[in-house]
Amino acid sequence: MKGMVIIMNYPCDTIKDLLPLYHDDVCSAASRQIVDDHLLECAACKTTMDRLNDETYNEHLREERDAVIGHYAKQSRRKSITAGICVASGLAVPVLISFIVNLATAHALDWFFIVLTAMMTIALPIVVPFIIEKQKWLYAVTSTFASFNLLLWACCKFSGGNWFAVASLSSMLVLTSVFAPIVLHSLRLKKPFSRSKGLITMAIDTVLLYALIAACGRYGNPDTYWKPALLITTLCALFAWLLFGIIRYAKCNGLIKAGLCVISGGLLAALLQFTSLHFYLLYFLTGCIVGGIFLIIGIQKHKREAAAKKGNLYEN
Repeated sequence: MKGMVIIMNYPCDTIKDLLPLYHDDVCSAASRQIVDDHLLECAACKTTMDRLNDETYNEHLREERDAVIGHYAKQSRRKSITAGICVASGLAVPVLISFIVNLATAHALDWFFIVLTAMMTIALPIVVPFIIEKQKWLYAVTSTFASFNLLLWACCKFSGGNWFAVASLSSMLVLTSVFAPIVLHSLRLKKPFSRSKGLITMAIDTVLLYALIAACGRYGNPDTYWKPALLITTLCALFAWLLFGIIRYAKCNGLIKAGLCVISGGLLAALLQFTSLHFYLLYFLTGCIVGGIFLIIGIQKHKREAAAKKGNLYEN
């Protein structure tokens, strides 16, 4: 064949296709023997193989790859920062206008801080992901939450109210319930905290719930507020912890867990209707019947799975 060197009845093109596999030691023994015999006779393929074995050449390729990736990463980050600055600049215009108008009309700064913190609350979840390179979720959520609390404080301060604690704790409870699992999931915690992120979230929410109830207590009558407030709050908190324990730690299938949760929910609904015996029985019996159906189905499923597993063990 003109223009092609053939040694040991195998063309160089075929051997060159096998060289990467030969180099990585992933070819068959027969293919390795063919390549070994060919390399003893073919200087061109031997040179190609030497290049594959040359780590200096591979290192040079890796350096070039890292340089290209780094270059494009810097370009992308530069564009992200520029976009973030543009967004922040656009939102800064109404803040500047408010500053001038507030000074010109009131000769002081009051509602300007409301506009400023409102613009911050809008801007931060947009701008922060452009500027921060790692853990964007964490910084975006925490900065937005901080600016939102500043907004609540400004509104409370300049309206002459005293409701900041209630509003702040309410928003904090809602945000932590939604975003705390996401934020904790993104963090690399050490043991045993890495396996207890659910417990940490529940503990934070429980503390915030009681803090909110305490903040609301300053507006109520101590003789009529604290007893029912603490009783209802404690029942709801215990119910949430019970559901968390069943779902997270119970060693059973989903149907049994669902049954236990429904029965617990029926019991809680019955306890909250302690003033009416009819509603108490209605909620309690409904929870027991529906939850019992789930339990029966779940137990039967568990028995079938155990029997099938036992049968497989006997067969093996």
